[in-house]
This record gives sequence, structure tokens and C-alpha cells, in this order.
Amino acid sequence: MKDTKRRLFRFSLYDRTGIAEYLVNQAKNGWMIEKIDNYGFKFRKTEPKKLSFAITYLPELSEFTPLPNGEQMKLFDFCEHTGWKSIESTLQLQVFYNENENPIPIETDALIELETIHKAGKKSFLLTGYLFVLVAALQLFSAFLRPCNIYNVT
Repeated sequence: MKDTKRRLFRFSLYDRTGIAEYLVNQAKNGWMIEKIDNYGFKFRKTEPKKLSFAITYLPELSEFTPLPNGEQMKLFDFCEHTGWKSIESTLQLQVFYNENENPIPIETDALIELETIHKAGKKSFLLTGYLFVLVAALQLFSAFLRPCNIYNVT
């Protein structure tokens, strides 16, 4: 039997509750998250456990930020103090698990949490989307400016 499995990422990167519920169900079935990348999840076989998962975001992080940085270390220290263990971090996305029945939540203010998710999306996803739309518009504009000579008559 295989000790690892891969699953495609079927969630929005900012669907923290969906990701957490998925990881809880996988842990109940004996699969612990090992890695998250742009395409999906990598799990390793373990004994089935009832775990809690928390997804949080650090919008300050980017591809060019040296890791671990100050904000990330503060978050890790707080989480370790409250029983959360870091599993995986993919740039702005941080994944933690806790073995306690009723763990102390990492994020307690929904408004601040929403603002943090918005900042993270704005920094990575929206910038890329805006650049894509700009390049596509320039391509269309340049295609209409070129004369179309379908008969190739010179």
C-alpha cells in the first residue's frame, strides 16, 4: 500500500474553512498533510486522528521575502504557545494543526481576518489578474491596428 498520495487543489486559495474541513476529513481517514503547492496537496499515511486545522495568512510574505521573517516567527511563537503546530506554509498561506478537543482559535476577529485575506489576495492574486487583463487588452489592441491582408496581394 502506498504511504503517500497527491490530490489536486480544488479550493480557492483563500477558502480557509473549506481547506481546513478537507484536512480534518483526511486526518480522520488516516492521511496527514505533508505539503501544499500550487497544484495540490501531498499526504502521508498515518493513524487516523481527530485533529483541528487552522489556515491563516501573512500578506507581508512574497517570493522575495527571506524566511522565516519577523512576522512569521511571531505567529509561530503564538501558535506554539497555544498548542498549534505548524505543518506547511506556502508563501502567504500558513497551515496549523492542534490535537486538543477545543483549541484556542488563532484568528478571533472576523473583520481583521477578512481584511488579512483581502490584503493577501490583493498582493498576489489581484496583481497577477490585472497584469493578465492589461496584456490581453494590449494584444487585442495591436491585433486590430495591424492591416489585415487576407488575399496577400502586393
